[in-house]
Amino acid sequence: MKKRLTGLGVLFGLPVGAVALSVSGLPAMASDDAHEHGRAELNMAVEGKELEVEFEIPGVDSVGFEHPAATAEDKAAVRRVSDTLSDPTALMVLPAAAGCEVEDVEVEAEGFTESADHDGHGGFHAHYHFECSAIGKLDSVDVQVFKVFPALEHLDVQVVTGSGQRSMELEAGEASVVSISQ
Repeated sequence: MKKRLTGLGVLFGLPVGAVALSVSGLPAMASDDAHEHGRAELNMAVEGKELEVEFEIPGVDSVGFEHPAATAEDKAAVRRVSDTLSDPTALMVLPAAAGCEVEDVEVEAEGFTESADHDGHGGFHAHYHFECSAIGKLDSVDVQVFKVFPALEHLDVQVVTGSGQRSMELEAGEASVVSISQ
């Protein structure tokens, strides 16, 4: 039976301590009620043969607005982005030698419905779970989010493995390969 853990009480879907780190040891995350246009987050955690990935992007940088989707055009834009986010290979390229297969995908479009309880800042949250047959060969991730979302300017990246953690900021127009050292 596969366990499903959510929230910051766990480390990107992995039990706290599973990678010898605590949540309090992580840098502050931009989603901690902060909201900045042009900036998204990509969080990756590796444990055993599993790779957990979370991606968050503001609505203005993905669909061009953050208000509830009232028109047919707005609703279609939210569906298009949700469909795009449902395919993690659109956002990142993993080394084929690592043998990573998508096991689970969850995409949430938040704040785009009339009944949404939101603060005027709609956005998207995606969670991906991969099982990798040769996790030791997962040495990098080629991040494609700037190609998919051209309005995006900055990407805050956090990587957590059994050997440590690190954070970095990627900028549009710069190299987009993130090293995964285990």
